[in-house]
Amino acid sequence: MTYKDMPLDEAYRLINTGPVVLVSSVSKSGEYDVAPIAWACPAQKSPSRVLVGVGRKHKTFTNIEETGEFVVSVPNISQVEMVTATGSVSGADVDKFVKLNIKSIDAKQVDCKIPDGVIGYLECKLVEIYGNDHLGLILGEAVAAAVDTEAYDGDRLLCETPAGKAVHHLGDRRYMTLGDQVIQ
Repeated sequence: MTYKDMPLDEAYRLINTGPVVLVSSVSKSGEYDVAPIAWACPAQKSPSRVLVGVGRKHKTFTNIEETGEFVVSVPNISQVEMVTATGSVSGADVDKFVKLNIKSIDAKQVDCKIPDGVIGYLECKLVEIYGNDHLGLILGEAVAAAVDTEAYDGDRLLCETPAGKAVHHLGDRRYMTLGDQVIQ
């Protein structure tokens, strides 16, 4: 193999191919927001916890810090334009659900809107915030979760079917989805 040096500010792209999530939140005054987040991962199996990295200057961070509630949803590859659009405007300036005409469903256990058509979602309560002055690592515990029955077979995400194809971020405005081969 031949290796070449890469800029350190791009090195995260080597491991940043997990699914993009949409994080829904609400302000303490009742304004709903949704934002794409590329840095998310499971943090614990039982109780089910998730960790998302959100810039502290973003409306999403402020909403979660103030209300202690949020939803992490996994968009389908057919929703990639919505993912890009929600990251192109600030929730501090506009109601993204209205401006971008995003159809939504109401969460059951938290006060958030969930974009309709996502593969699945976890409704979360804030456990703790870690990080530094720039980035907040938000640990949330799932209080409810749901998944599209065509995208999940009770054991795993069916990434080889159209319903189970999640959006994966490659950097900038480039995305992909997983292929159809499942290796056992």
